[in-house]
Amino acid sequence: MSASSEVRQLTADRATKARARLENWIERNGWAGYDPYDIIGTEWYRSLMRAQSLPARAIRKVPVGLIHRYPLASRRLARLKAINPKGMGLFVAAFCRLFEANGNKSHLARAKECADWLLTNPSQGYPGLSWGYPFDWQSKVFIPRGTPSVVVSTAVGDGLWHLARLTGEAVYMDACIEICQFVLHGLNRTVIDNETLCFSYTPVDDFLVHNANLFAAEFLARIGEQTGQSDWCDIGIRAGNYALSEQNEDGSIFYWGRRQNEHALNHLDCYHSGFEIRCLRGLGKATEDARFSQAALKYFAFFHKAYIGEDGEVMTTPGVVYPVDIHSCAEALLCPATLSAACPEQTLQIVSNVVPWILKLMQNEDGSFAYTAFDERQVDRTPYMRWGQAWMFRALAEIEFVFGSR
Repeated sequence: MSASSEVRQLTADRATKARARLENWIERNGWAGYDPYDIIGTEWYRSLMRAQSLPARAIRKVPVGLIHRYPLASRRLARLKAINPKGMGLFVAAFCRLFEANGNKSHLARAKECADWLLTNPSQGYPGLSWGYPFDWQSKVFIPRGTPSVVVSTAVGDGLWHLARLTGEAVYMDACIEICQFVLHGLNRTVIDNETLCFSYTPVDDFLVHNANLFAAEFLARIGEQTGQSDWCDIGIRAGNYALSEQNEDGSIFYWGRRQNEHALNHLDCYHSGFEIRCLRGLGKATEDARFSQAALKYFAFFHKAYIGEDGEVMTTPGVVYPVDIHSCAEALLCPATLSAACPEQTLQIVSNVVPWILKLMQNEDGSFAYTAFDERQVDRTPYMRWGQAWMFRALAEIEFVFGSR
C-alpha cells in the first residue's frame, strides 16, 4: 500500500469511528434538538432586545447572561426542542452516502425514514415543495417560523436527489422537481441584466446573498439536466453568472452582493465560502460550463489558504483560529471532499490534517460535537442538532464515501 493510500485509509477509519459514535448519540437523542438561533427567535426574547430604556437594557443583561451561560437549561425551560427540516435533509444525504460506502441497508432505511418525515412536513401555502426553519428569524426583515428558505429547501432537495438516485423511486425525484417549482415561482428575483439574475433567500425578502442564490442555481441546473428541462439549466446559469460577476481577484466571494454589501461589509467566513465553492462546482458539472468549475477551483485555493492552518486548524474568519465554530469544521471536511476528484492530493492533505484536529478539540465524550471553542480549554460543548450534529454527520459520511472502501 502506498503512503497516500495509507493516509486515505487512516483518515477514513478515523472518520468512520467518529461518525459511528455520533450516530449512536443521534439514535439515543432522536431527531429533535436545539439550535443556536431558536431562543433568539422567541417573542419574549425579541421584545426584551427591542426595549431601549435604560432600566430595560440593564434588566435584560440577566436573562441574556443566563442564556449564554446555561444554553441547554434555558432551552429546556423554554421547551424549544424541535425537528429541523434542514437537519433532516442533511441526514438523508449522509445516510445515502453511508449506504454507498458500506452497503449497510439500515442506512438506506434511515434515509427513507428522514425523507418520509420531510415529505409529510413541508411549508404550506407556497408553490411546489419547500421547507423553512422551526423558529422565527429576525434578519434584515422578520422571517416567521416555517417560511420557506431556498437554503433549507435545496438542502432537503440534495438529500432527496441522492435517495432518488439510489432507489429509483419516482416519489423522490418528483419532490426534487417540486422544489424547483418553489425556486422558480416562490422566490423573488433581482434581474441584473439579460444574462444575470439573483434569487432571494425567502419569499419575503429581496436579499442579494451569494450562497443562497448559488444553492438555487446549482439545484435548478442539476435537476434540469437530469429531467431534460434545459430552461432550468439556462436560469441556473444566469443565477450563477451573478456570482461570477462578483468574484474577487483572490477567488473569494463576499456574503452579500455588492448592492447590499453595507449589511456586513466584505463579510467572509468558512462555511458560507464552502457552500459557494460546492455550488459552483456542481453548477459546472451540471451545465458543462467550464467557467463555473474554474471559479470553484480558484475559490478553493483561497479557501485552503484562508481557513485551513498548517496543522489542520479550522478558521471561521480568514487567518483567525479562535473561536472555532463546529459549522466551519464540518465545511472544512465537506468542501474538500466534494472537490477530491478535481484536486486529489490537495484535498487529501487538507482532510487528513483537519479530521484529527477537529476530533481532538470538538468531539464530546458522548459522541456528539461541541458548538464552539474559544480556546483549547474553554469549549461550549452544547450539541446543537442542525448546526453541529447534522452537518458533522453529513461531512463525516462524505469522508467515508470518498476516502474509504467497501
